[in-house]
Amino acid sequence: MSRHFQAIGFELTNAAELKELARTAVEKGKLYRSGRKGMPEAVFLWDLGRGLQVWVGTNRADQESMEILSCLPGFAASAVTEAALRAYRFELRPERPGEVFLRGRFEDGAEIDAHLLNLAFHDDLPSRGLELKVILTGLVLSRDEAALPLPAETQDKADTPSPARVFVSVDHDAHGLVSGRIDAAREVVNFHTGAKLVAFTLDAGHGLFTLIGPSRLFPKLPEPGEPFNGMIWLTAQLP
Repeated sequence: MSRHFQAIGFELTNAAELKELARTAVEKGKLYRSGRKGMPEAVFLWDLGRGLQVWVGTNRADQESMEILSCLPGFAASAVTEAALRAYRFELRPERPGEVFLRGRFEDGAEIDAHLLNLAFHDDLPSRGLELKVILTGLVLSRDEAALPLPAETQDKADTPSPARVFVSVDHDAHGLVSGRIDAAREVVNFHTGAKLVAFTLDAGHGLFTLIGPSRLFPKLPEPGEPFNGMIWLTAQLP
């Protein structure tokens, strides 16, 4: 997951460095306990400031005897990115211990897969249902020049075509391709590593949601109205 952590300012090159980051997050993070069946007993949230986060799931709360099950990057977006899902369900996969996947469907039928980072805060929420509000954030893994093609029925009929507003899931591990128009952008610094990042809201259909990625992908700070096309890893948090 090296590119995933680069999106929040950590350059990890091997499993040992990831393990060390997870241990640091446990030591410096805030402990939350979950009583939900199949969930890690303990979830640690290390708030790095400026919205940057590291989430660690462990089988026990006792640091002397715990086993680290998962370590995931996150970014706390603002409520402006809140999206309404028409239907949802949570998935706990045996091959990915400590991780929670959210499968959701928007009102127009489009579906998403996202890593749900803070389910431990909501033990009473049913594992599936209809209406659900979530905050979606994409960690930018790559940037592409070519936009995704617009579906024929939604193509802009204006003389000057606007960027495509498309989100396409490419697998069940929450990776997706996006094309859209940047609404606003700002620089974010990971104070623990000094890495410079760019966070921006993007109109890619289904309303605005926030993306964040390393500044090396952006020759300059994007301006409102600029197009963005790229690969992201989608995360979700419950408000």
